[in-house]
Amino acid sequence: MSPFQKISFDNKDFILMRDDLNHPIFSGNKARKLAYILNNPDNYSKIKTIVSFGGNQSNFMLALSQLAKIKSWDFHYWIKPLPKFLKQNKNGNLQLALENGMQLFESNESLELESIKAKYENTKDFYFFDQGGRNPLAEEGIASCALEIKTYCEKNKIKDYSVVIASGTGTTALYLEKYLKQKVFTVPCVGNSQYLKQQFNDIDKNLNHPQILEPQFRTNFGQLDIENHNIYKELLQQTTIEFDLLYDPIAWRVLLENYDDLSKPIIYIHCGGTSGNITMMNRYKRFLNESS
Repeated sequence: MSPFQKISFDNKDFILMRDDLNHPIFSGNKARKLAYILNNPDNYSKIKTIVSFGGNQSNFMLALSQLAKIKSWDFHYWIKPLPKFLKQNKNGNLQLALENGMQLFESNESLELESIKAKYENTKDFYFFDQGGRNPLAEEGIASCALEIKTYCEKNKIKDYSVVIASGTGTTALYLEKYLKQKVFTVPCVGNSQYLKQQFNDIDKNLNHPQILEPQFRTNFGQLDIENHNIYKELLQQTTIEFDLLYDPIAWRVLLENYDDLSKPIIYIHCGGTSGNITMMNRYKRFLNESS
């Protein structure tokens, strides 16, 4: 169960679902996305090696390394070639995942689920994860998240509300919409709204989509942005809660722009991911020093 916390930011009231506190090992929606394995261990008892791919500071990468460690599985993770600085100064989620025993593979080829599978011959003891945990089986854990929101609102006699969440693959937002019809709003952080809609359809083309709040400013995921850095600091100062530096700043900027148009109260889901902040903060420090 995740706790709910009332906060005020920029003189506006919000309810924060602290999904970052819902599991002692896996942070935020990663625990939700992996619930089908955590809750049904007998179904996955024959696994010896798990394989995935994605970014070199991925939160899901770290979660899989933690899963592999507690299950005594091997973990192969495929990435694009590391930048020279990161290769020489491994930190953040990458360092933590490697310390958990992750085996890292670099490739210049396109990283897609099927192309990764093709790199292996005998895969009977293998389990492959799509990037970011995109998987219809993730519905199990996300359904429990929706139930917790419903239960909280019923207990507190809240009938009308909006649920806001940042999206990468969109998996969490899509399945929340299935259980919280027409109450879910999501901010595309990795690509634009068309990219996110395609992600939704790739997961399940038969499901209704959550409402998308499109940023009215230009942003490139993973790149340094002073406005993102500023709102991260303001959130920390005003709420004493740390948010992640990749998704949350974009989502909060968009949320503030759309605040007046959303039904109140607004429930913002904190999905964790702060373990990657050390890498982003180091990048910002170098960037700000070079700019001064």
